[in-house]
Amino acid sequence: MVGRKRKIRRNTYKAGVQQRRQNRRTRLRRTVIALGALVLFAAFNLALILAHDWLTQTTLLPIDAVQVEGTKRLTEAAVLQRAGIAPDDNILAVNLGAARRRLQAHPWVADADVIREIPGRIVIRLREHDCRAILNLDRQLLVSATGDIFKVRRGGECAEVPVISGIDYADLGAAGEAPGPALAAALKLLTPGKGAAAIGGQARIREIRADAELGLTLFVTDAGDAPAYRTIILGFAHWPEKYRKMNAIRSYLDRRGLMPGAQIFNLRDPDRVVISPAARKGGAAPTKEV
Repeated sequence: MVGRKRKIRRNTYKAGVQQRRQNRRTRLRRTVIALGALVLFAAFNLALILAHDWLTQTTLLPIDAVQVEGTKRLTEAAVLQRAGIAPDDNILAVNLGAARRRLQAHPWVADADVIREIPGRIVIRLREHDCRAILNLDRQLLVSATGDIFKVRRGGECAEVPVISGIDYADLGAAGEAPGPALAAALKLLTPGKGAAAIGGQARIREIRADAELGLTLFVTDAGDAPAYRTIILGFAHWPEKYRKMNAIRSYLDRRGLMPGAQIFNLRDPDRVVISPAARKGGAAPTKEV
């Protein structure tokens, strides 16, 4: 009887050892590759840092010229000092965003832009606030054409613009909102063609007194007039019609030499004009309705 052939078993232990060796070699190779990549990445970043330091510190890239545009009240020296930019600084070392933020923080600056032009020029463009009036509250505040209060008045700032009185804090409006009707009317009056120019002559508005119920009263002076103010009670509405009537009356009075004696023009009612001459000594000033 022939015996059965015995099946030879595979040596799984030896095969497992070889597989583990292969896995270790694979992991080692991957680790070496990863470490090499990290070293190269670190070297590349170090090179960038060194290159950045050299580029921003070298004297070979100076600011050759600084161009400042849009200034009316600020001097070029004040703008450069505020921006933190000096001639001969390294042009690549200028932080444009930080310089712009510093300029925008100045109370007179409404907006600013700082531009770098390689190889050696910095351009600064400003938009300053247009001071339209002095708002007389518990302190004097400067107001822009849009009704924004942009700073507290210092010294003789904006002496050429009118003072707005009769306004309280409720008329200012909340942040981002339009001003109240009294302040809005006063600012509208100060837009080109709405105020002194429309009144005629060489009138200069010195003060606008606003009243929520009675409207606007102007105190103006004319070229060649005595220092005393002329009073124009204007109200809130129908300004173009009132201006036409007043200028016609001014022309009539000028032709007859009577204009210097007319002190108060009451135009609150659009259908009539009441003129009060300057008060005489020892008695009240008479009025004349036109």
